[in-house]
Amino acid sequence: MEVKIMRRFYISLILCLLPYFLFPAQFTINTQQERKSISPYIYGTNQDREGVKNTARRFGGNRTTGYNWENNASNAGSDWYHHSDYYIPSDMGIPQSEWSIPGRCLTFFHQKSLQVGAASGI
Repeated sequence: MEVKIMRRFYISLILCLLPYFLFPAQFTINTQQERKSISPYIYGTNQDREGVKNTARRFGGNRTTGYNWENNASNAGSDWYHHSDYYIPSDMGIPQSEWSIPGRCLTFFHQKSLQVGAASGI
């Protein structure tokens, strides 16, 4: 039984490697041909840093997975005892009087993106 398994293994190995030796591939990459600018949206972030100008901002992270846009609450999940609260609007600096406005975290985030000249990924 063990001999059969080893025989099958070696036959499979040979069959897999055979094309590599029979048909070697060679290719060349010309880095000067058809050059284009890199999209400015490549240089995005999901966390603002002082003195850094990003062209795209992403509303994301662990807390946004459990974000409820209707009441702006979120759930920390197992990161913090499965606790639901208003961490996101509080952390964003949204006045407490606006926490009950549906989608306020999203509109606040997008307005901030527009102020700094960045695209929003929501």
